[in-house]
Amino acid sequence: MASKDRDRPHLLFAPYYKWGGSSEFVRAVTLAQAAQRRWPAATIEFLLPGGAETRHDCPFPVTFNDMHLDKPSRISFLNREISERRPHLVIFDCYSHPAVLDQCRAVGARAAYVADQPGTCKRAFEWPWLWRLDAHWQQRPYLTLQAFTHGQQLLSAISSTRRAIFDTYFDDQIPDLRSLPPEIQTRLDQPFALLVPGGGGYRVDGRYVGDIFHAAAERLHAATGLDAITVLGPLHQGPIPEGRTLAI
Repeated sequence: MASKDRDRPHLLFAPYYKWGGSSEFVRAVTLAQAAQRRWPAATIEFLLPGGAETRHDCPFPVTFNDMHLDKPSRISFLNREISERRPHLVIFDCYSHPAVLDQCRAVGARAAYVADQPGTCKRAFEWPWLWRLDAHWQQRPYLTLQAFTHGQQLLSAISSTRRAIFDTYFDDQIPDLRSLPPEIQTRLDQPFALLVPGGGGYRVDGRYVGDIFHAAAERLHAATGLDAITVLGPLHQGPIPEGRTLAI
């Protein structure tokens, strides 16, 4: 529903992910929480892919799209929701489409796009995007490499899109340590290593990423004596390794 008070910031977040991934979700929530602290009166809403492989613990009002795997349905869903809500700013993460960016312009909304991989970054430099996208925020996947190629740097100079590069993102608020799982609380008064493989059912050479991180924690502890624990998130797929693993 469109905001009744157009003087209050109205932000609409639309991260896209599938197959159990969750980095786009976490990044969007972190940005939304920072925006909420900056503008306490702001209206903040989320559009998320639906289904079993999506996060349902969004701390903001959310509308799910259960047909997100069908591209035409995905575009139709975004256009409809943007048209009904008429936000000031739509923040996409890893997916948008020129038709959706046109819909943002049609309702007077600015469009920002967040990317974290070369493939999703490349999309922001395609010709139909250059004059439709207001902002492009790029997280560098490899700290030793340039975020943009020489050709992309040239396109940045001639396009109207404002671009920013960042390496990490985090919540700068001091957390309530009492809300942490007891397995973590008992380790806070001593050095320990925390390994977080992320969500999803991704595999490397047939092995679940969670298994690889778990093995790394075991080897680290065996080699150095340092306490180490692997944390598996709610979208983790595959078996839960026994030992130095915490499933949340």
